[in-house]
Amino acid sequence: MALKGNLRDFTVTQLFNLVNLAKKTGTLTVEGPDEVAWISFNKGKLIYAQMGKGDSSLTNVLTNRKASYNDKRTRQ
Repeated sequence: MALKGNLRDFTVTQLFNLVNLAKKTGTLTVEGPDEVAWISFNKGKLIYAQMGKGDSSLTNVLTNRKASYNDKRTRQ
């Protein structure tokens, strides 16, 4: 199942629940106006988050509400 859209359409809880319920493994790429963030999952469980060239807290990665997402790399 591929998803493409705007993060404003989902809460963080809804997005993570969708990934968890589907037991997806892969990396969610969040593209903002100035930076890109990657949030990685293994069988639906959050395992890693990175923003830009360095690690960042998950809160900082997810609070950029202007971002859009594309899960091209996410697979079951």
